[in-house]
Amino acid sequence: MSSRANTSTRFAERDSGDREIRQEFVAVTSMGIMVVSYLALMRGLSDIRQYRLPLLVFALLFTSFFVCYQRRSRNEFLVGGVYLLIPALSVFVLLRYAQLPYAAYAATLCAIAAFQISRPLGIGSLALNTLALALGRLELLTLLTSLGLLWGAATIEFASTSGRLTVLRWALNSQNRARELLDQVRDSQGELNRTLEALTEATRRLQRTNAELRIARQDAEEARSTKEQFVANVSHELRTPLNLIIGFAEMMYLHPETYEGAVWGNDLESDVREIYRASRHLQELVNDVLDLSRIDAMRLPMFREMQQIEPIVLDVIETMLPLYRQRDIALSVKSDESIRDQLFFVDRTRIRQVLINVLGNALRYTDEGSVTVELSRTDEAAHVCVSDTGVGIPADKLSAIFEEFRQADPSPRGRGGAGLGLALSRRFVELHGGRMWADSVVGQGTSVRFEIPLPGSSPSAGSLRRAPDAALKAAHAGPVVVVDADPTIRDMLHRYLDDRRVIWAPTIDAAVSLIEPEHPAGIVVNQSPEAPISTWFAPPPRDLERYNVPLVQCSIPSPSWLRSAVGLHDCLTKPVSPDDLARALAIHCPRPGTVLVVDDDPGFVMLVERMLGVVAPAYTVIPTHSGLQALKMARSRKPDVVLLDLAMPEMDGFDLLRELRQDASLEKVPVIAVTASSYAEEALHQRGAHLFITQSRGVTAEALLSILRVTLDTARPDYVQE
Repeated sequence: MSSRANTSTRFAERDSGDREIRQEFVAVTSMGIMVVSYLALMRGLSDIRQYRLPLLVFALLFTSFFVCYQRRSRNEFLVGGVYLLIPALSVFVLLRYAQLPYAAYAATLCAIAAFQISRPLGIGSLALNTLALALGRLELLTLLTSLGLLWGAATIEFASTSGRLTVLRWALNSQNRARELLDQVRDSQGELNRTLEALTEATRRLQRTNAELRIARQDAEEARSTKEQFVANVSHELRTPLNLIIGFAEMMYLHPETYEGAVWGNDLESDVREIYRASRHLQELVNDVLDLSRIDAMRLPMFREMQQIEPIVLDVIETMLPLYRQRDIALSVKSDESIRDQLFFVDRTRIRQVLINVLGNALRYTDEGSVTVELSRTDEAAHVCVSDTGVGIPADKLSAIFEEFRQADPSPRGRGGAGLGLALSRRFVELHGGRMWADSVVGQGTSVRFEIPLPGSSPSAGSLRRAPDAALKAAHAGPVVVVDADPTIRDMLHRYLDDRRVIWAPTIDAAVSLIEPEHPAGIVVNQSPEAPISTWFAPPPRDLERYNVPLVQCSIPSPSWLRSAVGLHDCLTKPVSPDDLARALAIHCPRPGTVLVVDDDPGFVMLVERMLGVVAPAYTVIPTHSGLQALKMARSRKPDVVLLDLAMPEMDGFDLLRELRQDASLEKVPVIAVTASSYAEEALHQRGAHLFITQSRGVTAEALLSILRVTLDTARPDYVQE
């Protein structure tokens, strides 16, 4: 449509241009004929009687062409008629009746003028003037001469007007094209200006967005820093009461003779056993929650080993049974023979938590009836189904129960819960390569099912971390030997290397001695970043070169750092067991003496007194609950050993240790720190870290690039300050 409209516009502009050219020719020729007619009139007025008829003819010519000049742009038909008839009629009258032979030559001028306007008009004028000459009673010679002149001039004019009109039309078309190009340039310039304005606005918005992103990132970094500090504080606040529960439960369960005069019935012993077992499980869960704040999402620590599913289920049933009895809800388990002896590669704590969450939900949404746990085995997986006779879940809400903070009954009068149990359970199952789903009928009950794949089988769902076959491969691969003075580093690495066996060695020589019998996949030497530079670049032992065993030197926070960094003699991690306490005393205070216990929690001080009463009854305990009180008692009583909590109000453990070391009479007293492991990590967080990987025969390019990729993904720069 647009191209057709443009074509019509061009034709209209061309016609308008031709019309303007014709009007200009009419004006010029009309003026010329008017001038000639005026001169002839002036000549004829000298003898009116003799030139009466010519005067009338020239007056007609003057008047006619004056009208043409005035009406040239308004009535083209009138102008064409005048140019076609009046000149030829005038020539005929002047030749035939006025007998003026020179009028024959005027026919040529009239034809030329007509050709200047248009070819059709010129051809018509040529024909009429030829007829006028033929009827004008001219002599033969004059007639032939006039006709020759007329046709010769007409031919020349025909040829010249053709080229002239073509050039004029070309010029007009060029002008129109130039006008079109100018319009296009103007449109393009306008579009460019609008684009530049839009780009300017987009740049302004981008700058504003970048500024907002910088502010948001700074806020996020501040929030992350605050979260880390909060986690460190919460770690201490959570573990302190939990450690007391575990410690007292362990004392009552393992050393009931400590409580003189107490009557221990079977029910009481059973209850204490349940408290001890539940507190241990709660401690594992608290450790996992605290770990989640320090590791990336989808990288939950796993501790898997080959074991049966049925004992885990029965253990959970035994734990949940008292709660079901309180609600008068029957809880039963059905197990196939095919699954009882089958081993699965699972994390006992995670599977236990999955079952506790599912059974807890079943109890919450079941008012009467029963809950049944069914164990069966398919060709590739263990199938666990927990069915209840509760209220059921509508079909439109069934898929939402596995989402974080979503509940089937979100009303204020719901049945409690935070909406995290099933979501976390599903993630734990997927970490094992399994899958979890549910089906329900409103008013009849709900069945929550999950599958754990058999070792070596294909996973039912994509693992958040790695597939079970990769886990099995890692489990059967060579172990990792970790070298550190503190054996607790082994437990830490075991959690994060999940599927590999970790062997602890106190020295590098002890680690080398394990190469032959254990064939380790690598040796990890953990040492403080403040260690002498020569220890980092020392040549590896020869046995490593013989077997090309990779040697990894790193700095992972451990209690041994705390000892070397601040001058402690030892560091015990809560919860402290009687055996740990006895070992520390045997090393640092082998002869019975005075033990100064410093902790702001009276419960923990009482627990230490209980433990020392069992493992070291000959020692004298001095209980204190603040740093200032402990400093005063230390200067007056001169203890043989100090059990010191590092996190205390007012004067903390580090300040107290500094005061003790500045006192000449107390600087030699052994100080054993008692703290939460997370607090020790936070205390050493700012001390830097190092990582060196050495392989005697060189690291392949592929392995080096893999290490580099993992390093770049893990150790990221921080440009917030810029």
